[in-house]
Amino acid sequence: MNVLLIANRQLERQGPGDAKLGYWAWKALSGAGHDVTIVQLEADAIPRRGWHTLKALVAGRPLQVGVTFSQATHRKLIEAAARAMPDLVVAVHARAAAHVPPQLKARTLALLIDAYGLSYQTYAGHLAMPLDVIYRIEQHRMERFERTVATEFGRTAVVSGLDQQYLQGLVARPSAVVVLRLPVDLAFFGDTGRRPSSEGPVFAFVGRLGYIPNRDALRWLVTQIWPALHTRWPNARLRVIGAGADGALRRLLRRPGIELAADVPDIRPHMEDVVALLVPMRLGGGI
Repeated sequence: MNVLLIANRQLERQGPGDAKLGYWAWKALSGAGHDVTIVQLEADAIPRRGWHTLKALVAGRPLQVGVTFSQATHRKLIEAAARAMPDLVVAVHARAAAHVPPQLKARTLALLIDAYGLSYQTYAGHLAMPLDVIYRIEQHRMERFERTVATEFGRTAVVSGLDQQYLQGLVARPSAVVVLRLPVDLAFFGDTGRRPSSEGPVFAFVGRLGYIPNRDALRWLVTQIWPALHTRWPNARLRVIGAGADGALRRLLRRPGIELAADVPDIRPHMEDVVALLVPMRLGGGI
């Protein structure tokens, strides 16, 4: 089977969610003997990106889809379909799905990962102005976009049952929305050594630290949850592991018992003495 895989970014075994899911989709399809061609979104020049964003703003499309739209990638997909119609198209992320030409939609699996229309609902009231207003508007735009994808594409996949139920409620053909669990590289993490700490329990929070739901969870953890844990175990430590910590977050983490492992190339050495992961997520999707 000839498969065309459209990736939002470079595929990575241990990268961000969509890069990771794209990698494992490629590995599964190619491992099954299918011929997989990868088309990665190419960033347009800044003036053209501004034009695409303006068009999205006027047309009521999601701004994140507008700012990342690539005319070159869209043209490349049209040309590829004209040369040889693929048997299957896999579009990883909503940004990739926006580039699928109309003639390919019926044979496309849109791996949206999260339903952003649902995810952005959870942001309401938790963000400072003007971000709160921006994300409220973006929520409605993403809901309309995802309804269109789930209606026009052959199949639409998300990684959690909650996201699936949300999208199924938007369309007349609920069976077209399926769940594909976010893969975990068990072989990679199975190599994590164990080095129990004799000084006290070590807890950890792991995640991209520029991502709004992670920042909210970390703020709640540090200000509301950690003080109680630290009172119970005065020798306990909280290790925050992740990339993208800005100055404000670094200042927030300057508290007794908290340490930051920032931008590490491999999280496994920092997990060897951890007794439990703390995941107090209140916002976001895919959970």
